[in-house]
Amino acid sequence: MNKLKLFLLIMCVFMFSNISVNAKTLENVTEIDPSLKCKINRDIDANIYSMQGVYFFSKYAVYTGYQADDSIGYLTLVDLDECQVIDINGEKVLGHGNDITYNPNNDTYYVTSGLTDNKVYSFKINDNKIVYTDEITANIRLGAFAYDTERDRFFNYTVNKVYALPKLDSSMDLITELNSVDTIYDDMTLVPQGLAYSNDKIYFSRYVSGGDNYILIYDAESGEYQEALYIPKKVFSGEIEGITVVDNMIYLGYNSAGTQSFLEFDLSVLEAPVELTEDNENENETIQETVVKVDDTLKTQNLIVVILGILMSSVGVFCYVMSINKNQKYNE
Repeated sequence: MNKLKLFLLIMCVFMFSNISVNAKTLENVTEIDPSLKCKINRDIDANIYSMQGVYFFSKYAVYTGYQADDSIGYLTLVDLDECQVIDINGEKVLGHGNDITYNPNNDTYYVTSGLTDNKVYSFKINDNKIVYTDEITANIRLGAFAYDTERDRFFNYTVNKVYALPKLDSSMDLITELNSVDTIYDDMTLVPQGLAYSNDKIYFSRYVSGGDNYILIYDAESGEYQEALYIPKKVFSGEIEGITVVDNMIYLGYNSAGTQSFLEFDLSVLEAPVELTEDNENENETIQETVVKVDDTLKTQNLIVVILGILMSSVGVFCYVMSINKNQKYNE
């Protein structure tokens, strides 16, 4: 009888372990198809390393060429129209060099060491030459950051939270926590990359192992999640490293297959009205019906699994009670 009880217990555990428990669902997702503007081949001999932090401006992009946290970080300036590297500065160890942002009020760029320490390095670009200007020690780790031009402040991401800072070295009592950022959605882990700010929104680029990438968008005042843009690997495969948003244009930096790739996408395309034809309407109705059927099927399957689990548990309890009664009769 002990073997039977053990078997029933194992069956119940197995049944309940297969009841699906979904992670947080990523809502309001729109697939986008950015175009490739420029691609730079990696060349270690020429100090052209893989991309980490990146910032786009005018017809240029500047990114951190990374080799190791304790090795030289190569700030690399790229002319996107000519698609060529025009300057490299290898004067400093930049840690992970995780993100780059720009403050137009003082015409200064900043690169964060990431989560290796609290350092931020400022630099200017004069006549297409990168020149370091200062080294700042922040009072909070800066994993990724962006500059808010309207409110003259910085946004910072670290350890699953987004903060607002009046200055990069603001004291802790002046730093405001905006929101917590989920890491797991629909059983996939979204790796944090770079931040961007534009039009009262925070744009957070996220990478999924395997080549898919997302851009999660938050309200800059409340920190609340609004929507997500999805770049599947079938559109462009690689690891998104950073993002810059200027008006309606979004610019993306990618590491992919021995290259640094620079992409762009016009957000105004998403706001353009879609002219529906009879075929489109029928197609939309078919898609909606399919989604409803799949959703209903999953709900039914989950309900069946729960009911079976309860039934198996009840059988186990019944058998256990019967065994106790038999043992009592035997002992009598």
